[in-house]
Amino acid sequence: MAKSTSNKDAFSPIYVISGKDRRQAIDQLNALVDKIVGDDDPQCCLSQFNASVEIASVLDELKTVPFLSSYRLVVIKDAGDFIKNYRSQLETYVQSPSETGILILLPDSFPSNTKLAKSVAKIGQIIQCDPVKPKDLPAYLANYAKQTYKLTLKRDVALYLIETCGDDAGQLVNEVDKMAIYVQSEGASSDEITVGQVEILAGQSRQFNVFNVIDAMVHEDTAVALKRLDLMFSQDKEAPYTAIGAFTWHFRRLYQAKVMMDQGQSSQMIIKSLRIWSNQEKFISQLKRLRLIDLADILTYFADSDLQTKVSAVEVKMVLEKLIISQKNIKRYVA
Repeated sequence: MAKSTSNKDAFSPIYVISGKDRRQAIDQLNALVDKIVGDDDPQCCLSQFNASVEIASVLDELKTVPFLSSYRLVVIKDAGDFIKNYRSQLETYVQSPSETGILILLPDSFPSNTKLAKSVAKIGQIIQCDPVKPKDLPAYLANYAKQTYKLTLKRDVALYLIETCGDDAGQLVNEVDKMAIYVQSEGASSDEITVGQVEILAGQSRQFNVFNVIDAMVHEDTAVALKRLDLMFSQDKEAPYTAIGAFTWHFRRLYQAKVMMDQGQSSQMIIKSLRIWSNQEKFISQLKRLRLIDLADILTYFADSDLQTKVSAVEVKMVLEKLIISQKNIKRYVA
């Protein structure tokens, strides 16, 4: 979640928005640009570059006297290589920044122990956009719905949304955006997002597709599992970006449930505690066919692949197919 380190209330000469949660980073950037630009014409005061830009061009922009605006704003996205290539020049610039230029850098990481980071912290702001932890997602989504749309999103509804779409924060925020538009366009008298709206808008078919692929895989029906996976990718254009998160979330929940079952808790206690909204009997059936070590191996398989940020759409599907068709894996997972 975004955390800001600042030593001044007015606009700073430099901002660094750092972190691997790109949705948070872009949201922070857009909010900051809107705040700085205000009613001014962005074409007169805003310049955006990628990491290939030369430092001389950036410094020229920052030192150019603003025209019909109060500030000259320069944004560099994916700024990791830019910082690496021009670190010494940036360290020099931070010592005597432009009075009317504002520099915004968006690297994936910005270690606080560097000379540049320490200098930026003194005169500017460092906004860290860390991925939202799964346990914090309900509160994060509720806060986003309230702050952005003045809509209430209760914890149980947020949990159902997570169950439906997986635990990728960026994707979940997109789903809240869709539901907010729906509620506002329908002129609903209530200011609350409901389970019914999640069922209609958040892709219930995605939830059941993922669940049913896993169900076929657990029951060693490889052909059916592959067909269901193909159908999911053909019907859901967002599947290449959401599938790994959704599969990981379902397996993580199975792992949690298996721990409870091995501790002697009843099926009803597991369903109630984990808020299993649908397919309750099939969920318990899956649970009985899996060992804890098997579930741990699957979660490790996803984690080691580092799929959510580093693979293409084709590779996402391929990794899932590999998990399904590997007979030795399927047999090992089934008790």
